[in-house]
Amino acid sequence: MQNLKFIVKAIAAVMASASILSGCRTAGTEDFSTVVKAYSGGIIGSGGTIKVIMAEPVEESIAAGLGQEELDKLFSFSPGIKGNAVFDGKDTFEFIPEEGGIRPGTEYKARFNAGKVRPDLEKKMKTFGFSFRSAVRDASIVADRILIREETPDMAEICGRAIFSEPVDPQAVAEMLSCSMRPGKGGGDISVHTSPGEDACTVDYSISGFLRDKDDINVSISLDGSEKGFGRAKKISAAIPAAGRFDVMGTGLGGGSSPYAEILFSAPLDEGMNPDGLIEASGGGRTFTRISDNCARIYFEKMPESGITVNVSAGIRDSGGKKLGKAYSTVLRDEEPKPAVELLLNGNILPDASELMLPFRAVNLNAVDISVIRVYEDNVLMFLQDNGLDSDNNLRRSGRLLCRKTIRLDSDPGKNLHDWQNFAVDLSGLFSRSPGAIYRIRISFKPEYSLYGSREDRSMSGLVALESGIPSDEEMLEWDEPY
Repeated sequence: MQNLKFIVKAIAAVMASASILSGCRTAGTEDFSTVVKAYSGGIIGSGGTIKVIMAEPVEESIAAGLGQEELDKLFSFSPGIKGNAVFDGKDTFEFIPEEGGIRPGTEYKARFNAGKVRPDLEKKMKTFGFSFRSAVRDASIVADRILIREETPDMAEICGRAIFSEPVDPQAVAEMLSCSMRPGKGGGDISVHTSPGEDACTVDYSISGFLRDKDDINVSISLDGSEKGFGRAKKISAAIPAAGRFDVMGTGLGGGSSPYAEILFSAPLDEGMNPDGLIEASGGGRTFTRISDNCARIYFEKMPESGITVNVSAGIRDSGGKKLGKAYSTVLRDEEPKPAVELLLNGNILPDASELMLPFRAVNLNAVDISVIRVYEDNVLMFLQDNGLDSDNNLRRSGRLLCRKTIRLDSDPGKNLHDWQNFAVDLSGLFSRSPGAIYRIRISFKPEYSLYGSREDRSMSGLVALESGIPSDEEMLEWDEPY
């Protein structure tokens, strides 16, 4: 079954001068696609390894002669990296850096001695050069909720997450966390606890022991990972609600596959109270509500694009019997954008230039696929009988897939791929123009390129596949099917 794809389309009508179309080209890599199947590229974490996967298994006689010294000589790096190379006995060579051998935020040039394992290669093919960048170590901190337990309503606890660019030990994170407040305020027995989060790069924390006062208490929380190489200390603030106060402190969404709306109150709720009719959510299908301490969660079936409306009755009570006194209502929406790609140009005539830059923007994607479809010169009139230059009805009648290439978007560590970012691809590296032909450029993405729901900018596999760009037989069969 073919992977589901999402497509954004652009048309380029190129009435170019006399260059002859020779197929799809990839700058500097097309020849090596017959030698190297994939290699480590893009961004590599400090604990990552560098791999080169050959296009064919290494001959047994050559593999037998690859001792440790010979393996280590296969890789070279600039700047240098200390470590050792290993071979899986088939087609994969992997360089394993020493601990701390990769410097954060550094661009590396790598060379692999392909001629050592493929003596039949011509001279220009014996050394395969590639590059990668090490991830910048960074950290952030979030305060998710203020927890006030029913058994200790005069105390408060701050719960949240510390998010890192690479896996960390939760115990080490406990030593990075600290908090401060005005002297004489909230002076209880403050303690910090950490535990593994939803993934290896996330650590959940709780800071307990805050004594509630007659006024709100502002607490400054610091995450200082500088000694571990995570940059400057990050600071956030949180407010401990005053004793005797009862209102809604905040709302949010969570739950993933079991979505819920969370409502935080400034005092523990009366757990003997039936929440039906007092706390409601509309727009998300069937619901049920659970109450624990100062938190109420309304579970619902699905999140509509318009969001769900949460209503809290003025009659809801805290554990001491005090009523809210004023109704509360809010609309909650899923604010994370779905994976998408959009073109950033108007019109459909590409300029006659050595660089044909196609600008686009994307969100929550680490790669896109670029496809070039050629409407042959002799078929242009047939194409225009059914189409304008900005449409593609019955495209298989007059066109053929010329080239398809995956473009990675995660090579720049400075871009937050969870937000809309601008990119551009140079189409002159994908095809040569033929006079009188029309070329349709499609930008698409596969589900596995999605970063939706992940706070990490995960690469597809850590490996870059070397592509000739020439469509496979299976892809071409698609264009031979009846239209």
